[in-house]
Amino acid sequence: MPKLKRALRLSRPSDAFVPFVLAICALLWNPNISLGLFVGCFAVSALSLFSCFGVRAAFAMQPSMRSVRGTVKCALLLQLAGGLIAALLGTLFLKGERDALPLVAAGLLLNIEHTFYEYLYAAGDWRSAMLSHGLTAAFLIAGMSLAKGPEGSHDLWKLVAMIGISAAVSAVIGCAMGDGLKGRLNAQILRCAPRAALQVALYPAIALLILWAMNPTSCAFPFFAGWTLCALCRTPFRRSSMEALPLNRSLLITFAATAAVWVVLTFIPGLTAGIDASSLPGSLLAQLPTACVLVAAAAACSFALYGNLKKNKDEYHE
Repeated sequence: MPKLKRALRLSRPSDAFVPFVLAICALLWNPNISLGLFVGCFAVSALSLFSCFGVRAAFAMQPSMRSVRGTVKCALLLQLAGGLIAALLGTLFLKGERDALPLVAAGLLLNIEHTFYEYLYAAGDWRSAMLSHGLTAAFLIAGMSLAKGPEGSHDLWKLVAMIGISAAVSAVIGCAMGDGLKGRLNAQILRCAPRAALQVALYPAIALLILWAMNPTSCAFPFFAGWTLCALCRTPFRRSSMEALPLNRSLLITFAATAAVWVVLTFIPGLTAGIDASSLPGSLLAQLPTACVLVAAAAACSFALYGNLKKNKDEYHE
């Protein structure tokens, strides 16, 4: 039997495009808009049974593209229903918040875009998937900059329009490359909903508890820094022992490095006394301790969800 020359790599750098862009936008522009966009996206995702993330696990268990297309149709219907429920709840309970509806609309469009992004990967066209997700990140930056008005005002419908363009592009590419969406509805995604809910909600829940305990002055950039790491580690299932070796090593190094930086910034403030914090974008230096804590928390959550310390004798090693 030939030995495997290297461990399998399941990470997809494009998974981190959106959270990384939101971290940059939170640092350079209004962090409240970045957080609001996450809340809108998460609300629609939760109300649609986390279908835009659950499709990846569903695809992994489906042998034919006809089943995959049926899953995509089911996910889109769930997301439309989730978006309508979120909009209704926002109208009823957030009447004074003029940003509620555009944030829900933007969240719905991001869910739809992510579904077609996963669909393109399932169809084997990873280049188009990366291109569509990269366009989404670029349109997200453009939308954030266009939404910013004079003297702190903003118009989030411009952001919705830009995200809508990116979602439309992803849908067109997905339908063109994936032979449309022919096929009956497939409910496999409903059985993957509990797994997707845990994978998506674990880090935000832990981060919320940490932020409540630390009570920092700014939390958007640190939160998205941790979410970026979680996105890079995401897989549909827990990794096998062979696949988890590089992941475990990387997460351990990340955890140790962020802990060391946090200790330095917290207990040895004299080392940063010569740095002009006002020259850094968004008071980056002031947010670094919180960012270190949340990145370490993200590393722990990623290990809990995807890491593996068991040794499987049936797997081949170098």
